[in-house]
Amino acid sequence: MKKMLFVIFSVVLLSGVILAGIEARAAEAEFAYKGELRFLGWYWDFNGGQESFAEMRARPRFDVNVGDVKSVIRFEIGDSVIGKGESKAFDFGADETIIEVKQAYLDIPLLGPARFRGGVFGYVTPGSFVIDEDVPGFHVYADINGIDVDLTWLKEEEGSKGSGVDDITFTTIQASMPVGSIDVNPAVTLGTRRYASNYVIYPAISASSKLMMVDVELAAAGAFGKADDDVNASAFAAKLNASTDMSFYKTKGFWCVHQRRQRHIR
Repeated sequence: MKKMLFVIFSVVLLSGVILAGIEARAAEAEFAYKGELRFLGWYWDFNGGQESFAEMRARPRFDVNVGDVKSVIRFEIGDSVIGKGESKAFDFGADETIIEVKQAYLDIPLLGPARFRGGVFGYVTPGSFVIDEDVPGFHVYADINGIDVDLTWLKEEEGSKGSGVDDITFTTIQASMPVGSIDVNPAVTLGTRRYASNYVIYPAISASSKLMMVDVELAAAGAFGKADDDVNASAFAAKLNASTDMSFYKTKGFWCVHQRRQRHIR
């Protein structure tokens, strides 16, 4: 039922933007499709036991832009085993309920450089300590003199104690600024559960840069507050990440390496 409601919401959201654009500025409407299709095969033989299977995942994304207004809907079909299995799978008839809504949001301009995004969208806090997921909520962001700032409100859970009484929410203030060749990303997140008057404050910061062909990130975060009625939260974590994205190809008898750097794009 929840999946069906998400699909209906996504279609209504997309339809509203399309109709508004057709009525007001039909010539300015721009449609774009992006997608990812992955096939994955497995085979192993361990202690005389053999197993093999194939699975597929598709992630279509549809963008509709009308002037400065942007709408995005992103689905995921899979990960699903081809043929019958113990989990969700593609088989004859292909009638499995395996469509998920990953993102569905509307992005509109506000005053000056500020923009507003509402719906379900991807969001990451420094170091991925607190949030690194597709989330429902509201997001106001702007680029001010080369510094990205945002204010975000997210709802993790709708409580059962009545309207807004036992909800679990997160409110984040975050910035990203260049300091020489280093990107510095500080943030403060407030997590609340209103029924029990619980709250936790999560300060976090990360610094990332590129060293030759390697992306390096150093991040740290803390947690302080009242996690439960009789439990006080006090924690600290830090990590160092090093990653690269490389593809190998052969041309004119020589093996070459093509390195790509991926960055988070709002």
